[in-house]
Amino acid sequence: MRRILTAIAFAALIAPAAAQPAPAGNPANDPETCRELWKDVGLPRYAQATEDTRTIVCHTRYVLSHNNTTKTPDWVFEQLDKSQFAKKISRPDIKFSSEKNVPPGKAARDEDYTNSKFDRGHQAPSADFASKVEWMNESFILSNAVPQQGIGFNRHIWKDFEDPCGSSRKSAIGST
Repeated sequence: MRRILTAIAFAALIAPAAAQPAPAGNPANDPETCRELWKDVGLPRYAQATEDTRTIVCHTRYVLSHNNTTKTPDWVFEQLDKSQFAKKISRPDIKFSSEKNVPPGKAARDEDYTNSKFDRGHQAPSADFASKVEWMNESFILSNAVPQQGIGFNRHIWKDFEDPCGSSRKSAIGST
């Protein structure tokens, strides 16, 4: 089965490379924990970064590099396969939560978006995880979001763009 990997890179300082060393302690911060997600392409490497400015975070179906200064992801890799599109659950009423796998005080909080006129824009889209409630819940973590203009962009132009892409992904994955 052909696998499709989607990489969303936000920093120009990212280049193909091997995994960065894991911070001590938390397995979610060890890229080897989620090696299956990135082993075929490798993880991006920063030209200049220290462990206190970036934190790798492994989730079930995606891995990201959390920028501890901006409190947003620098990049997100997700791996897509047929199982993610086999059945589709309706989107439950889920609220975003803070990332527990980054240093204290470095994670975005839901309050950061309150009255900001910005949406919490998924980087690994929640629709890609619509076959399991656990996967869908895990996509609603603020480390997987960036501020996006809501009215006119995230809820309109971007949504109109994502909807056909989701259908295309399902067709492309289903044909392999």
